Amino acid sequence: LFPVEMPALSATMLGQGQLVAMLPTSHALADRAELSASDLAREALISVERDSPHGRTVDDLFRAAGLAYRVLTRVRFAETAVALANEGLGIALVDEFTAMSPPTGLRALPIRHAPKFGVYLHWNREKPRSRQVSGLEAAIRTALAGRTS
Repeated sequence: LFPVEMPALSATMLGQGQLVAMLPTSHALADRAELSASDLAREALISVERDSPHGRTVDDLFRAAGLAYRVLTRVRFAETAVALANEGLGIALVDEFTAMSPPTGLRALPIRHAPKFGVYLHWNREKPRSRQVSGLEAAIRTALAGRTS
């Protein structure tokens, strides 16, 4: 999802995504169409490590709203945050792509004024791009263009 700065890699931004909240369908906020930073600031949150692109996106959301927030658990991977939310341990703040197929019992909700982030394709700059990389790029662009968020 995010740019990787390595001398051997080239990258191109294919589109953008945004942060979403994944919460149990039994949660008091689950019946809403969308959430705000203010709604989330009062909740026990599960987020990816602060020094990661995901973690910085979460910080940006609350900083822009001028709100303090409480992360109950920080994890390394967005998928782990989703698993913990599925166990009822809080609301996971993850990218919309991680949330595309929520487990039974979880609902993904958009966050009003959520920060955007780039979706990147990376490849080895020291080798010619293969047909497979070009095909993957086309498939990702098509998927990004067809999503409803």
